[in-house]
Amino acid sequence: MKDKRSISLLLISVLIMAAVCIGLFFLRNSTSKANADTESSSADAVEEQLKVEADQDVSLLDKMNPQEVVEDLKTSELAKKRFLKASDLEEALKQGLKEVRSPEDVSYLLERLQLEKLSNEELKTLFEKVGINGRNLSNGDFIQEIGEVKRRKKTRMSILLKDGERIFFDIVNDKNDGWRLDRIYLNDARGSNVDSILEEGNLAQSDGLLVSHSFVTFAIQKEFKKAKQLTDAKALSDVEFAGLCILFEEGGYSLRNPRGVLTSVTRPMHAGYSVYLNDKDNNEAQFSLILKRKNEKGAWQVSEVNFDRLLSDFIAKNGGDNYYSPFVKNPQGGDSIVVYFDFNGKELSLRTKKQLSIVANILKWDEKKKITLTGHTDNLGSDTYNKELSIKRAEAVRKFIVSEGVADSQVQTIGFGKYRPRKANIKDDGTDNPEGRQANRRTEIYLDF
Repeated sequence: MKDKRSISLLLISVLIMAAVCIGLFFLRNSTSKANADTESSSADAVEEQLKVEADQDVSLLDKMNPQEVVEDLKTSELAKKRFLKASDLEEALKQGLKEVRSPEDVSYLLERLQLEKLSNEELKTLFEKVGINGRNLSNGDFIQEIGEVKRRKKTRMSILLKDGERIFFDIVNDKNDGWRLDRIYLNDARGSNVDSILEEGNLAQSDGLLVSHSFVTFAIQKEFKKAKQLTDAKALSDVEFAGLCILFEEGGYSLRNPRGVLTSVTRPMHAGYSVYLNDKDNNEAQFSLILKRKNEKGAWQVSEVNFDRLLSDFIAKNGGDNYYSPFVKNPQGGDSIVVYFDFNGKELSLRTKKQLSIVANILKWDEKKKITLTGHTDNLGSDTYNKELSIKRAEAVRKFIVSEGVADSQVQTIGFGKYRPRKANIKDDGTDNPEGRQANRRTEIYLDF
């Protein structure tokens, strides 16, 4: 009886355990299904939310200017750059212009250089002038300095294009932020080609700095007629002008780069500029220009050239003796150009021919202009011999000038022999003065226009 009760209890325990296991199995499956349903619901909700946000983004992009979107993206990628040196800014602009492929790229470049935003039309104009990847830029160094508007604070530059056109821009130096791009002159008459400054009424003529730079550039490049067009003929004599051109030719000068033309003073009716040069040996020299105009909107003209320092520097570097000066005082007032001869010589040296070519070019501009050539000698030899030699020296100069295309009627010659010395032929102690005699063997050119 007792064994039967034990077997019954064992069966009941097994049944209970089986029921528990079955219950746990169904409970687990129910929970997993509930979780799966929850996860599926959450995924659907996330997908729906993303779709809504995407629709909102598309709607926003449709409303925005695409250029603004590009600018915002690029600005967030790279902030405006700081340039401690003007040359660094110039290099960044130079490199950037070679890489632009759209007006948006131009906008990004200018923003990096801290220029206030240009209009869409201005960006398009600048891009069209420069071309894709800068294909319209002049070969070589297409960034050129014009000069300093304000000492160490503001500089005017230009971008040179293949067709000769120039786009002017200013860079300024902010003490705290370094150099930045300040202004670009677009759709501006002054931004046309180099020679446009000679056109009557051109806006470039109202820019004294540009007139000064163009005047010096033309003179150095031996384009004397163009340089002369930028002067006030009544104020600046042809002797002064020819003298400056002769110095440029003989000294082999070029504009210093950078800071070749510096603004000294600016007033409504007059302005002054300092010009710094380098000679063929890279030695520095300097002279100054005074510009004037008739009214505040009128054209600037070079009215005075002060090249005493340049002349002294030139003489010192070419032997140190005053006889090497291409100028002498005219007894009738002003200066005259002078060329020199060897002892007993009447032939023209290579240096003399270069000087006379410049004089001839000036004469050819106006057939009404006339010059007087006076021949001179030292005191050695008879009066008759010296008289004849002085005439031959004047005639040698006349023949060369005429061979350069000057009308014979524009030139007259006189021989004075030994009677108008520039320097003493004999020293105070009665001994010979070779340097004085050397300075007296000459022909003077009186440009009495």
